[in-house]
Amino acid sequence: MDIIKEKQQLWAKRNKKNMRTDHKYYTDSIDSNIYNGLSSKTKEAFDKADGGELKGNPIPMTALHSSSALCVNVFQYFENFSTKPDLALEILKACKLIDDKKYKGKITTFEFECKRFSIKNDNKIISTPNIDVIIETISDSGKKQIFAIESKFTEPYGTVDNFLAEKYYIPENESIWNSLGSLYESLNIDQTNEITRIIKRNGKEISKKGKQILAEYKHLNALQLIKHLMGVCGDEKWKNKSHITLVYVWYDVLGKDGFQHRNEIKEFRELIEKNTGIRFRDISYQELIYNLNKQLPYNEHKEYLNYITERYL
Repeated sequence: MDIIKEKQQLWAKRNKKNMRTDHKYYTDSIDSNIYNGLSSKTKEAFDKADGGELKGNPIPMTALHSSSALCVNVFQYFENFSTKPDLALEILKACKLIDDKKYKGKITTFEFECKRFSIKNDNKIISTPNIDVIIETISDSGKKQIFAIESKFTEPYGTVDNFLAEKYYIPENESIWNSLGSLYESLNIDQTNEITRIIKRNGKEISKKGKQILAEYKHLNALQLIKHLMGVCGDEKWKNKSHITLVYVWYDVLGKDGFQHRNEIKEFRELIEKNTGIRFRDISYQELIYNLNKQLPYNEHKEYLNYITERYL
């Protein structure tokens, strides 16, 4: 994590970015940290989300190591699918989610910080996860697909806690797992010891019951990905699991942390696909940026390509 932060600081120095004097790794504004600034559509999405990425002091999205900033810097370039349909498809091709030669279709939805997919027990909302990016497509043959994308930068190399809150496994809410095949049974949630934690919220201490599952995962926030699946699979529109792809886009590092993270991703893919029948795909930001450099004509997209390549590759 320290190496990532230092590399970002060197990028800011080379590009003469205005930095805050009271916070080492934070720019003085959101636009200083985002390629061409936030679009009005993207800003509205983050304003409505629960993450508070555009609020506070310092503002989280002004951090050079911000995962949200990384996601926006790479993906926002392709969000205008209605006016640039061919360009918009390039991000799915670069992520290796659609065949770059055979696919015939278009993007119908491109959303940041999507909150449309609530986890429900009957009509009772248990929670509403924020999914970093949702992209929906329709092929010329009429097949609809949804790609639920989770983006990570430094998070896997800090403290990852796969703590499952009580509301996700109490008997009256167990039906929220029904759309995920045999995943609940394979996680052995009932056999996991329940623990009580004290957390602070708005300055007050709160007791929170839960279970620590997938404890062997030290870098992958597996439970967050599972909750995203719960939300999407619980939507009537996406009952056909063959139309759903869960996507993990992450920043790779050298050494044992990167090696273990990659192994955890592989194990998680096998867990999800075997027990739910839902497709799981992952790609590092480094590979994604490399693919974009190969795909996009440099003269037409040189400012964008230069930015993401110099900063993140």
